[in-house]
Amino acid sequence: INGTQEKSLPGVSILKPLCCEDDPHLFQNLETFFKLDYPKYEILFCIQDMDDTKLRMYVESLINKFPRIDCSVFYGGEEVGVNPKINNMQPGYRASKHELIMVSDSGIKMKEDTLKDMVSFMTDRVGLVHQMPFSCDKSGFSSTLEKVFFGTSHARIYLVANMFGINCSTGMSTLMRKDVLDDVGGIKNF
Repeated sequence: INGTQEKSLPGVSILKPLCCEDDPHLFQNLETFFKLDYPKYEILFCIQDMDDTKLRMYVESLINKFPRIDCSVFYGGEEVGVNPKINNMQPGYRASKHELIMVSDSGIKMKEDTLKDMVSFMTDRVGLVHQMPFSCDKSGFSSTLEKVFFGTSHARIYLVANMFGINCSTGMSTLMRKDVLDDVGGIKNF
């Protein structure tokens, strides 16, 4: 993407749902979102537990370290349905100000050019771009299962679905058009 094309890139609102996760890589994962090579984006942190001082400390220290990045923090969510992740993100979604919405879980780590790469696939006929997760850097039984699932069976499911023209997405790292979401009632309907 050249300089002229970069100026015409749409703004992106990044929803970061956070909840009581004890991930030793959380701070580093979150920090990668402050280092994105993208001209116009905001990070909307949605912290489920208002009393989670560790998450509050992480987010506040990153906001102070990167004051030029547009950030907002929302606590407690809003009960709009049965999905706790959606409930957590609802206030951030309502406050989002850009035409593209990215939902990115706390375990996602980004390279500087990942957002620009994802947006480049968001053509006029595309409403959703999904980033296939690659699990790494965690130890323990549940992390091993996650690595096996995303590295084997989940990838195969995606390949087969794609072969048959079936739309399929896992919400760990997804870029969507806000107007498409709004047309179906917003994220609360998921």
